[in-house]
Amino acid sequence: MESSAQKQEPKKGLPTRRPVLVAGALILVLAVFFAFGRRDHEPMCNGKTLSHWAIKRVEDIRFRARYARPDPEAASHPANAQAAIQHIGTNGLPFLLDWLAHEDPAPRLTWKQKAIDLVTKIPMPKKFQAGLRNTSFNAYPEQPPRPTPADALWCFHVLGSNAAPAIPQLAKIATQRDNWQASIRAIDALGGIGGDSVPTLLDLATNYACPTRRQVIITLVQFAKAIQIPDMNVISRTLVRCVKDGDIAVERQAARSLGELKVDPAIAFPVLTNGLPDPNLAYACVEALGNYGEIAEPTLPSLLALANSSDPDLRNGITNAVVRINPGAFESPQQ
Repeated sequence: MESSAQKQEPKKGLPTRRPVLVAGALILVLAVFFAFGRRDHEPMCNGKTLSHWAIKRVEDIRFRARYARPDPEAASHPANAQAAIQHIGTNGLPFLLDWLAHEDPAPRLTWKQKAIDLVTKIPMPKKFQAGLRNTSFNAYPEQPPRPTPADALWCFHVLGSNAAPAIPQLAKIATQRDNWQASIRAIDALGGIGGDSVPTLLDLATNYACPTRRQVIITLVQFAKAIQIPDMNVISRTLVRCVKDGDIAVERQAARSLGELKVDPAIAFPVLTNGLPDPNLAYACVEALGNYGEIAEPTLPSLLALANSSDPDLRNGITNAVVRINPGAFESPQQ
């Protein structure tokens, strides 16, 4: 009886190893599957990738730096690259956004590295684990040249209004407070898209999460000068709001922009004259009022009240503005 009972007892050890082996094999299969299935492939034109065309425009510069002589084919590179990028179109936007946002991104893991990383998480002897990590399969391969953020920005300008689907993502990049340069590039790219990006720029101008709002205002003014904007009052009201923003750099730029665009005096003059007593904002407001010329004559009393300011630069600015508005304002009255 005892011997038969002992025979019926299961062998210890073997069954407990099978789940580990099965799990390990499953993880390895899934790693290979997802590694191949999730690889991003760049769009191509004429058998060459978007990266190739994005870099092509500066290939002659790099060729000269290395070999000290011009590339005989370089003259046609920019034109060919523009045509290729336009042909690729919106298919290349995910890659352009990635290149625009990252200065020096970390190298991407290969499928072999991903598989080794998963396999080493399975319980195993440390020596064997270290051997897997040190194998040549886990080494980073030599990376092909990657387009720089400047290359990506050039591509956005080539695409122009065709890059409009990227506006929401560009707005997100523009609000990256920890990457000021990326924010500047995103604003520049929005400027290259054209009128479709004006509503987004208006929002960014008053969005305190955006670290480059001064650049947003500059871009809006460039738009207002270059293209016909149906409702100029929208930009005017945004600029007026920015003059009372709290960020002195934004306030100064907005004040100058009111005078540069010569927006409706009924909207601009009250906020500009109210800014004159602020020593940090006064010079920008004086400059803006001077740009209006004789139209700004109703603001002369406010300007002349500061003519005896202790700040010599402000006094000179007021003198120049008053002369542009009314050259005879400083003349002594006839006795």
